[in-house]
Amino acid sequence: MLVRNIGRATKLNNLKAGNLFSAEIRDKMCLCIAVEASNESGLLDAVVLFPGHPQLDGAPGLLANSVFSQRVIFAYDNAEIRYSPELGAVIPANYNLEVADKPLFLLNSNVYIHFIHERWSEKTVNLLTGKYEEVNRQEAMYAAKWHIVWKDEAGISYPICTFKAADPSKDDTPK
Repeated sequence: MLVRNIGRATKLNNLKAGNLFSAEIRDKMCLCIAVEASNESGLLDAVVLFPGHPQLDGAPGLLANSVFSQRVIFAYDNAEIRYSPELGAVIPANYNLEVADKPLFLLNSNVYIHFIHERWSEKTVNLLTGKYEEVNRQEAMYAAKWHIVWKDEAGISYPICTFKAADPSKDDTPK
């Protein structure tokens, strides 16, 4: 029998910033990315990507590590974030996409996500490093459609999750 192990059961303090993992929050499985500590503890925090922070109506948001520090989580080994190459999936930053739409944004060769850090604060994290960065989002391109996939040894990709922002150029108001 062949078993392809896509990840491992572990704890948040065994991960590095930038690692993707799933965990249960309020009886729902969530997909998160480990990020650098936002306080003096030095322990990793997590940004909930899917379905979004439980108190933020689906928008990605920060959960302090205390939520995960004693829980077993599932870390995805060889998980990748890919933005869609199709025409119109990468759009100029002048579109005003909401945080709840979960767009990635691309600046130079780095990939970022903007999320709600505290009730009235927002932050940006580099998804390649899991570290906070101050960036000018007006100089970026947004990836309005992106996927998280797991890639096996043969190079075959399996979807874990897909995100698609609303198209701000379309008016869906009933006429």
